[in-house]
Amino acid sequence: MGNETLDILNLCLAGDSKALLIYSKFAGLSKKKELKSFWKKMSASEETHCEYWRKLIKLAKDNALPQLFEQPFKVKEELAVIQEKVEEMLIQSQQVKDNNYMFLIAYRLEFYLLHPAFMTFLHFLETLPDQESPVDEYHDHLTSFIDTLNKHGLEKPELKLLGETIQRLWKDNSTLAVMSSTDSLTGIYNRRGMFDALLPLIYLAQRKKLAIGVMIVDIDGFKKVNDKHGHLEGDKVLVWVADLLKSHVRISDVVGRYGGEEFLLYFSDVNTSFLQNIAEKLRKLVEAESRKKIPVTVSIGVAGGLLGENIEEDLQGMIKKADENLYKAKAAGKNKVAVNGKV
Repeated sequence: MGNETLDILNLCLAGDSKALLIYSKFAGLSKKKELKSFWKKMSASEETHCEYWRKLIKLAKDNALPQLFEQPFKVKEELAVIQEKVEEMLIQSQQVKDNNYMFLIAYRLEFYLLHPAFMTFLHFLETLPDQESPVDEYHDHLTSFIDTLNKHGLEKPELKLLGETIQRLWKDNSTLAVMSSTDSLTGIYNRRGMFDALLPLIYLAQRKKLAIGVMIVDIDGFKKVNDKHGHLEGDKVLVWVADLLKSHVRISDVVGRYGGEEFLLYFSDVNTSFLQNIAEKLRKLVEAESRKKIPVTVSIGVAGGLLGENIEEDLQGMIKKADENLYKAKAAGKNKVAVNGKV
């Protein structure tokens, strides 16, 4: 991860820190009790957002945060421009006394703080262990703002339209953030999203000296499924297998589509016996449950162990070993599990 990501996070923190000051100022200026309470609530919400950025900054400094942007320099430039605008709003907030003007400033503020970079980080935060959903919290934050805007800004009809614009922007940017890390067919992580999600987990496992495990699950003879039943039915098989894998591992485990008909599973705090048992369980479930649909089987390659100092290289080495074991399972007749070179 380069310095650009850390710079971007600091800009995000600066934006929400200024929003906190603006909403605190509005709370002090408001004469209506209901509005005073609302602005205090918005201020508290911004403090929560600042905590998100502090957590991500710590991960970035620990090199446990992936590069989430294809053009980080461009993102950094855009956020720097936004900071200038937010700074202007902070100055304006010192003098404003009219409620409608407060809402207009708040609208501009929320609009700028819905930059796609913010959404990308929020969705990444959801992948961290023991993390309450920042996306849900931010949705509640915006919903509260729009509801209050509609209630108290009715003397300015254009304010209602602004609320609808914010809602649409949130939805569109949130969708784009999810699409960048999610496989569009199965709804699980795509290859990029999978490795983005794994990076903080493997650093955590290394710090706590926890053994990890990976599995590569491959649908046997998948080309024949497409040839016999058609690609539409083949897609349904991929979706069904993805759902089965995700629903039969722990909530702390990670499942992603590795490519084609292959899936990658990550486990933390496990031993070889656990990995072999869960792999066999998954193999048997696919074989048994698919008989009710289109009969398929899977072969599974498994690898595991402790991570050394070269964490990311060690993970890639483990995945390579799981891939080698997958080939051994295939060579042994398919519908097999191979662990540590043994089928």
